[in-house]
Amino acid sequence: MWRNNMDEFSTERERKSHQRKNELIDAALIVFSKKGFTGSTTKDIAAEAGVTDGLIYHYFASKEELLWAVIDKHHFTGEIRRILQFSDNLTIQEVFNRLFIRLLELMHQNEHFLVMLFGEAQRNPKVADKIQTLIRYGVDILSAFLEKRIERGDIKKGVQTRHIARHFLN
Repeated sequence: MWRNNMDEFSTERERKSHQRKNELIDAALIVFSKKGFTGSTTKDIAAEAGVTDGLIYHYFASKEELLWAVIDKHHFTGEIRRILQFSDNLTIQEVFNRLFIRLLELMHQNEHFLVMLFGEAQRNPKVADKIQTLIRYGVDILSAFLEKRIERGDIKKGVQTRHIARHFLN
């Protein structure tokens, strides 16, 4: 999982290294969304980041590893987990409203990511599989939340939580 909290680093050097890696991931996202993974080169990514292309290989073993880093950093399941984690005092309707609104915001804010992800899913079976894995993970998170709400009595027993979660996230 991608670490966004810069306070987790013990030295300034680690902090700067993480920042540079983050810049490369963001540059790759922009390039991949414009040119596609196959049509992009490390030179394109380096130019977007304002670095030499050799620096990319200091942080990533391959362009494909960089693709996976982009997906790991920008996918939405962490946000789903965070919203559900802090929703004990909300009604089910309020939780779904918050999830829906936040997911719409994320889609709007991460246009490059969605263009890249869904474009690559059409061309790359590994990316399509990764999307399915992320959706399953989101379904697991939401389904577990709904199961807890059944136990609490907020939802009637017998509700197909995985079915509801899958429909909501798809």
